[in-house]
Amino acid sequence: MISKWGVTNFKSIREANLDLAPLTIFTGTNSSGKSSFLDSIAIAAQFHNEGEEEGPKKHEIKFKPNNDLVQLGEVRDIFHYNASKHESIDFDFIMDYNYHFKFSLMPYKPNTLIMETDTMRKKNIEGFVIEQYEDPEMDHEIELERDDIEGRLYNYFSPSVFQYLGPFRNPPLLPNKKEFDGKDVLYVNSDGSNTFAVLNKLYNEDVPYCFPDIIEKREYDKKKSYTLIHTLDRWLKYFELCDTCKVDDNGVLKFYIDGKIYTLPQLGSGVSQILPILVMCLTAQNQITINTAKKISVYPTIIIKEPESHFHPKVQSRLADLFIAMALSGRQCLIETHSEYLIYMLRYHISQSLLRNDKSIQNVIKILYTEKNEGKTNFHEIKVNRYGEISAWPDGFFDERQKMSDMMLEGIISEIDI
Repeated sequence: MISKWGVTNFKSIREANLDLAPLTIFTGTNSSGKSSFLDSIAIAAQFHNEGEEEGPKKHEIKFKPNNDLVQLGEVRDIFHYNASKHESIDFDFIMDYNYHFKFSLMPYKPNTLIMETDTMRKKNIEGFVIEQYEDPEMDHEIELERDDIEGRLYNYFSPSVFQYLGPFRNPPLLPNKKEFDGKDVLYVNSDGSNTFAVLNKLYNEDVPYCFPDIIEKREYDKKKSYTLIHTLDRWLKYFELCDTCKVDDNGVLKFYIDGKIYTLPQLGSGVSQILPILVMCLTAQNQITINTAKKISVYPTIIIKEPESHFHPKVQSRLADLFIAMALSGRQCLIETHSEYLIYMLRYHISQSLLRNDKSIQNVIKILYTEKNEGKTNFHEIKVNRYGEISAWPDGFFDERQKMSDMMLEGIISEIDI
């Protein structure tokens, strides 16, 4: 879990230093910096271990501005427009409230950046040079070499710990057995297209307990677990997208609706769009050991952008229940959304919890509103009281409905003959 994330000089963000909750919601107008903040986190997950040598351990790690998670363009495109050539993009963050990281991407010479790390659990980490190679046939690529360092950064952003689902989700592809034979497809990719392959691999495996009723019970039993297909079935029923679902003997997911059996291609976009979200969330473990010798365990983080796309308002509002259940069961969700229905449901749950003098829901949720002034992104925390009210309603925060109602009322009044 990312407890705190700070970044400077990244895209529209001149400086941001935010405490993050188990469920953190980013909302705001278009191009206000929501995606930029989440992209700055995804950068850390785009370090890839390219192998080890025997003897003195050495790694070649590649950092690609354009990779599986985010497409950032050329290196110069990720710097804030006001950043001088002598400034760096600085990262300062804390994992699981204990592990502190600092590093900078610094201009060094044409097409080269120096990456310097400062501290990790009060240990100095050697700096190292990352070089960018420009090739018209390839993405811009940054390569680095450095000595192996215990508890290295990329452990915290491996697929088992960090997952990302972008806003442009493709319908899950029916698995091609030849393509996936001999491969462990364990994690949903950033566009959701391999969801069925993950489901085929894990549908009968146990996953952490995470049912819709966890919110009302307000308690979580870490010892409980159920199969993925059983948990998936509970959520699809809750979203009212099918009566039940099962995987047949050939590994094909079947949906039962009004006594009839359907496969995914026979259904609308709602089911195809919810599956990547559900499978990614439900297969995330609630605690992952990244260093057995040191007994270091972390809680996973999932970024999902615009999960409400293609969904009816009822499904949008119930997505809030899914993300709260994930937070209560030990999985962090960082969500970018434009859905007022999702926000209203969060307000409802916070209110109901506080009216019972219970802060368990409020304590796991943070709502951040982003706005851009003079090219600079600012973040404002939205506070919800026991009556579901927002104390300081920012301009542009889901006020279009009221504005349109006022316009209709003004039109009616103007037609009244007094």
